[in-house]
Amino acid sequence: MAIVCKISDASPSELLYFLAHFKKTGSLQIEDKERSGKIFIKDGKIVHSSSGKEVGVEALYSLSLLQDGKQTFTCNESPPSETIAEESLHLISEAERRRSELSELIRKVPPLDTVLIRTSRLNSTEPVVLRKSDWKVFVMTDGKINLESLIKKSNIGVLNIYSSISWLLQKNYILDPAAALRDLKFSLLKLNELLKIYGEGGIGITSWIDFLKDQIKKFDPDNSKTGKFLIWEEDKLTIEEKNINSKNATIINDFIQRLSGLILEKAQNEYGKIIAKRKFEQVKKILANIEVS
Repeated sequence: MAIVCKISDASPSELLYFLAHFKKTGSLQIEDKERSGKIFIKDGKIVHSSSGKEVGVEALYSLSLLQDGKQTFTCNESPPSETIAEESLHLISEAERRRSELSELIRKVPPLDTVLIRTSRLNSTEPVVLRKSDWKVFVMTDGKINLESLIKKSNIGVLNIYSSISWLLQKNYILDPAAALRDLKFSLLKLNELLKIYGEGGIGITSWIDFLKDQIKKFDPDNSKTGKFLIWEEDKLTIEEKNINSKNATIINDFIQRLSGLILEKAQNEYGKIIAKRKFEQVKKILANIEVS
């Protein structure tokens, strides 16, 4: 029996569980564009794994973390040696746990073409404890190398590298300069969707726009804070993107979110809480399917 499938269709741990359950013997080759390796099974028990310089359990866990590529199981192929003695179901369970952890970390980091920058916070008097992988990521974050290249050149296990990037971002030791602008764009998108929904597809939307213009004027009467970055285009609000940086993007974003809150308050007064909430749920559904770049 031979099995060939994409990693996206079945994770390595899922396929290993199937092979162990039916007490198969053979090799499972797992590969993507960057690496490849084999996991050997004997009567349903995982006995050996190798990938590059990694051997045994270390190779098994590394291969189980691959996100793309393919898997090929070949029956009755014998291992060159037996380097794994641990109970197979425990290994498969741990491999899946690590894979789930990696998937969660991947969702927390910026796109792979992002160029991160360091902050000066490590120079403060506040005590900082960095793991070796954290320090390496911090040093490599030079404002020139993108995230994909950093991950490839770090020679750190994929779970460790994503863990370090996520932790350093959370602590603000490294920053994504474009993150503030993406957050602003998303808040602006939400504001405009609220205008559409509460303006009933254009009927009466003018009064909502006038309401927002009044709020902007109250907050920024001389057009010196946020008003100079905001542009009205018929029935939606846009931004003067070329003059926005990571610092003022955060300030403008806070103001846009405040405007959205005022729209919701007005909607409750105009429509009542139940209808206002129902319309807001429509906006949430629309935004759930949109990714801002």
